[in-house]
Order: sequence, then C-alpha cells, then structure tokens
Amino acid sequence: MQKLNYVLILFGAILFLTSCEKNNENPVVPGEEGFFIINEGGFGNSNTSISYFDRTENKVQNYLFAINNSRSLGDQAQSATVFNDKNYIVVQGSAKIEVTDVSSVKSLATITEGINSPRYFIGINSAKGYISDWGKTGTDGKIKILDLSSNMVTDSIEVGIGTNKMVLVNDKVYALNSGGWASDNTVKIIDPATNKITKSITLGDNPFEIEVDKDGNLWIVSPGQLAYNPDWTVNESLSTAGFIAKLDQDGNILKKIEFDNKGKGSKKMAINKARDIVYFKYNDGIYAMGINDDAVPANALIEGSYYGIGVDSFNDNIVLLEAVDYTNPGTMYFYSPEGNKIATHEVGIGPSSITLK
Repeated sequence: MQKLNYVLILFGAILFLTSCEKNNENPVVPGEEGFFIINEGGFGNSNTSISYFDRTENKVQNYLFAINNSRSLGDQAQSATVFNDKNYIVVQGSAKIEVTDVSSVKSLATITEGINSPRYFIGINSAKGYISDWGKTGTDGKIKILDLSSNMVTDSIEVGIGTNKMVLVNDKVYALNSGGWASDNTVKIIDPATNKITKSITLGDNPFEIEVDKDGNLWIVSPGQLAYNPDWTVNESLSTAGFIAKLDQDGNILKKIEFDNKGKGSKKMAINKARDIVYFKYNDGIYAMGINDDAVPANALIEGSYYGIGVDSFNDNIVLLEAVDYTNPGTMYFYSPEGNKIATHEVGIGPSSITLK
C-alpha cells in the first residue's frame, strides 16, 4: 500500500510539472493593477503558491510561480515583499527566498545560504536588505543582512527570540521579537547605516505585527502568551493577554490596550489607505480602530474567523483570507470599509497575506 501511495504521488507530481511546462510556453503574466496573494499551503506538503488579483479583469490568477517556472515554490511561504521591481518571496519551510521579477514572476535567484527559518524581508536601500530569521530551533532571533547585488547573506544582527516583522521608518528599522517557538517581549530599534541596535523596548509578550500610521507612529498587535497545565488546559494565572499598542519613533509607548480574553489576541493587522484606521483580528472577528481612539470597539466590524487581513490601497477595500484547511483552495473576500461584503474569489491553499505590486 505504501508503495502504491508513493507511485500515485509521484505520478501526480509528474502530471503537475508537465502541465506547468506546457503553460510555461505561454506564461501567465500579472496585470498592471492588482496585488499578490501569499498562500502558505500545508506544512510539509510543498504546496505553497502565489496568486494574483487583477483589478482590471476582476479575477484571480493562481499558481503563478509554478506556471512560470515549471517547478513548485516550496513549503510554507511566509511572506512576500516587492522592492525595486523584484518580489522577495520568503519560503520558511524550505528555508529559502525566491527572488522573482515582479512583472513576469520568473525566478531571478534562489537564496538558501545563510538562512535557516526566514520570516520577512525588507529593502533598506538599493544595495542592502534585511531578513528576519527564527534560526534552526525556532528559539533564535537574528536579522540577516543581504547584499542585493550578489544575493548573498554577508552578516547578521543578534536581535532576540523569534524575530518577525520589520519596518523601516525615517532611517530606523523597528524589529519585533515575537518569540518564535518560545517567547519574547521586546522591540528593537536598529540603525541600518551601522547595523547596530540603538534601543530595546520591553512592550509585552510576543509582539507580532506592525503598521505605521499617518503621523509616523507605530501600531503593534500581540496574541499574548498562553501557559498550559499538565493536562493541556490553559493556565489562566500564568497566561498573558494580547494587546494593541501605539509607539512613537523614539520607542516611547503612547498607548497600550490589553485585550480582555487571553488566547484571543491578534497576530494579524492592516491599515487603511489614509493610515488613520487599523484593522485587526480579535476574538473571532475583525475590528476597526481609529488611531486616536482610546479603547477597542465593543463590536467587531466583520464577524468571523479569518487567517489573513489586508487592505487594497487602490480602493480601500478590506481583504480577508480564509484557509478552510491546508489541502484545499482557500477563499478571498472583499469588504467595503463599512464592513459590507463585496466579492468572493477562490485562491490557493492556506492564504495568509497580500502584497501590493
């Protein structure tokens, strides 16, 4: 039976790659206006993929990397960042970064040396980029420095445990230590000119996502930290609540609001086009909070549990991603800023985030 299963899997892979090779003769090119959807796939299944929503055609093109490169993207794509007409697709499970042309989705380079468990990429300037990396055990935390001309990792910065999302604002990099497979509670400010940490801010357990508002302030959400009893029930007294916080660019905490329900904090956040409303997942709903508000709204803007959140800055529509499971296609929903459903599209397996072209 195991031999038969192996043969069937191998046969399916051959058919898939053969189909991709045929499609490669007439490559699928993303439209001029739209955004990419990152589909994580199922861990260990090598079925991660990249989709593209074409606004002009009002349709989704799936499996763009496989079609245009005649091979699988790999295992568990975590994020993608468009920088200098290139898309840096971070594939955590495969411990690599695929660098593609943003227009053709053709692979330009595959970066594997010097990275172990990459999470996010940001471009610093035309010569240098940063990669956050959880390390071999998932309890490390480094920022790898990438030479953009050679696509080689040249150095690293010791940052914390589970270094995750990063942003560059006015010549400062803000890096969140989300804990990886352990726990951390810090945000590091780095001078990219020297690659040195200039400040460490203790914020709260596992800061995970970050956005920048119209005033240049930083918004950060966290799921908190759950502790478990020997029978795997949650130990409320040792667990910590998630939060949403607002910091200025010097790292001063201007506002920090803890969520009521432990274990219902947020790993997902987005900001609108005007950068005055943040959207975040909390307590099985999507909440909208103005940047001058002092409390989380009593009610969700949109009910339901979603795996990913984004905003299409072209029209301010809220983009919600649903991963039904990790073997079947997921769903992308468009909602108006008022919370009304507009459209639904099928995407790849395990959709988790979007990246503007």
